Amino acid sequence: MQLVLNLTGNLIDDELFKFICPGLNLNTSLIELNLSYNKIGDEGARRLSKYLIKNQILTHLNLSNNAIGFDGSRYLAQALKLNSTL
Repeated sequence: MQLVLNLTGNLIDDELFKFICPGLNLNTSLIELNLSYNKIGDEGARRLSKYLIKNQILTHLNLSNNAIGFDGSRYLAQALKLNSTL
């Protein structure tokens, strides 16, 4: 079974995202994750990057309209170098 998780516009910030990450790490069937229109910043991007480095199932990720800055984008870029499915 392949899953899609749409968390668009839920006011998720870095603090809330740290509670979502353990669930993401345990999931083995999530292929699409939509986190657009939230308040995820650099710290949330760092946490997400750790997930992306290990994950080889996720094929679609939407992070549009968040608060990710320069540092967060660097974390994501490094993760994407190692992730072959996104």
